[in-house]
Amino acid sequence: MFMSTPAARRTMSFIATFVRDDAGLDLLEYALLSALIGLTGLVLFNLTPMMGTAYNNWNTNGQIKWTPCPPVSSGLSCP
Repeated sequence: MFMSTPAARRTMSFIATFVRDDAGLDLLEYALLSALIGLTGLVLFNLTPMMGTAYNNWNTNGQIKWTPCPPVSSGLSCP
């Protein structure tokens, strides 16, 4: 059986106050926001190989289409 000591009454009072207090909702909102940011980071981390492949393809296509200007000593001009 539960003993009704002053320490037990203070503990029960603290728990009751904690349950009724709505100031902790801010903490819950921040926790949910942190979880959302963390999940977004995980999703982006898993998409990183696809993003790297796309960037490498763009870079390769750009390098293929790029033609350097001829040397200055050749007398030809660059367009």
